[in-house]
Amino acid sequence: MTTTISEAADRGPRELLQARNRLADALALAGVQHAVTIQTDTSTEEPVLQLRPLDGPDVARLTALVTAGSHVPPTPAALQPRLFGSMAAGEEELEGLREQLATALDAAGVALELGPVRTLRGSLCVELVSVSIDAANSLALLIHTAVEACQEAVNALAQVFAHLAATGLDDLPVPKWDHRLDRVALGPISMPTALELGGRLGAPVMTVEEPEEPHHAEAEAIGQRLEDAVRAATGGGLMDIRYKPACDCKPSRLQLADITFTTALRLARALEPGAEPS
Repeated sequence: MTTTISEAADRGPRELLQARNRLADALALAGVQHAVTIQTDTSTEEPVLQLRPLDGPDVARLTALVTAGSHVPPTPAALQPRLFGSMAAGEEELEGLREQLATALDAAGVALELGPVRTLRGSLCVELVSVSIDAANSLALLIHTAVEACQEAVNALAQVFAHLAATGLDDLPVPKWDHRLDRVALGPISMPTALELGGRLGAPVMTVEEPEEPHHAEAEAIGQRLEDAVRAATGGGLMDIRYKPACDCKPSRLQLADITFTTALRLARALEPGAEPS
């Protein structure tokens, strides 16, 4: 049975303080720099846990972490790149993010009530209306589990890329955790590497006369082929790939955009030695 805020005092000030510290530490680990304070509810005179209202990036970050920490299968939206990082969300955008967070919390079994989207000091935000001891502890555990899962995804893709580098694909980027955007940052690759990666993921055979420096249309086709292969191999994950023409004595490249943790982990599994092409 979930403990309500009004019952928090019966659990003792030490347990309330421990819940506060666990949640504060977990939020800081997740990059949500919000203080968790113990306040007195003026209507009940009971101590309660309170957080500063969440903005759009905070709501998006918590949604991703709750989903990862609870091992709930991600929705199609969870496989897509973030539309913003530190930028403020519009009201309609924030309404959608609020609904995603509410759904993720409900699926994870965390009894945390979200208030409506409102304007506070000129900025749109979402309030956490009720933070019980049980909810605070559950959310803290989910965040810690999620951070481990996200790091696992980064490490898994980095290990697979290192193995591929040893086989000759030595210009693969080193995957890194972009904490600002909650995604896995990649980088540019050569045309031959893009062709080889697409083939390893089961893309149709593509013949290019000069793979080191294909003409523009061919380069775009190589990128699209790899995008399609990644989407098929990861169950719908997106990897936006953009063509960078040759300049300053540098050959043309394909820029691999940031991807979600779920996409990174699925891509690592698809590229593991012995994996069957999709």
